[in-house]
Amino acid sequence: MATANEFGIALNKFKALIRKRHANAVKATARAVHVRMVDVCPIDTSRAKTNWQMTLQTPAAEEVPFVKGRGGSSLGEALSITTENRKQVLSRYRFGQQVWVSNVVPYIVLLDGGKSPQYPGGFTLDAIQAAKTVLRA
Repeated sequence: MATANEFGIALNKFKALIRKRHANAVKATARAVHVRMVDVCPIDTSRAKTNWQMTLQTPAAEEVPFVKGRGGSSLGEALSITTENRKQVLSRYRFGQQVWVSNVVPYIVLLDGGKSPQYPGGFTLDAIQAAKTVLRA
């Protein structure tokens, strides 16, 4: 039979394992949502695509600078900015923190509603589905 000390050690190891698995699940889910939002967001000037921001504890409050293009010409730069943001935030994530994926451009709701001919809308629902897929895995 285990002593109280051995039980405590085993319980602490189990707690650490649960926290690690939880953190990994949160990171994987946040990554899937962010990737999906960025991937399907229509691009013209790159303003909306670049502004899919991942943050900790609170949603984004300001737009980030973007490389202005036309007709998707700045897609590479937009993807680079959003990918770097995601990597930095997920590297700082700690157990128990909230991860936000948000976009503060004033017309993002219109794009999600299908205003752009590039995408029929509903990318928010697509991202939720991507999150569900990760959580079921």
